[in-house]
Amino acid sequence: MDEGNVASSGSTSRKRSRSSEGSEWKEGKEGGIPCKRFFRPLDPFSALPNEVMVHIFSYLTHEELYKIARCVCKRWYLLVSSPVLWKRITVKQNVPSSVLLKWLENSPLLKELSLTGRGDIDFVTNKVSRCCKRLESLKIENPGPNKLVRSVGY
Repeated sequence: MDEGNVASSGSTSRKRSRSSEGSEWKEGKEGGIPCKRFFRPLDPFSALPNEVMVHIFSYLTHEELYKIARCVCKRWYLLVSSPVLWKRITVKQNVPSSVLLKWLENSPLLKELSLTGRGDIDFVTNKVSRCCKRLESLKIENPGPNKLVRSVGY
């Protein structure tokens, strides 16, 4: 018998350790298939609690959250949608209006919004007035012939 193969011998049950991962192989009922509980997750982030993951995500920009992190897996998509990450939003002209409006719709806890170089201020302020009831600070910086800078506090 080859050492790499484990043969089942009827009703007898043996345990054999795999040296590569330290998992145990069981014969008998499982038929030599490693039990799920012995596998370590391939992704080290999968062992972290959601609260820790949200804290890690708080160091990313909103563009990074939207373009990259939410596309990794279903769990990350759900965590990126957490309203806690969307309390302060800083947006430049490179974010499309449709994306920004979606962010505002899904940000019930938004307190601070900073807009730079945007030509869609009317649409954005209309959406803010309808969706972001907790907004405390709105900063609009619109580069043009007379760089307009306004800051409004509620």
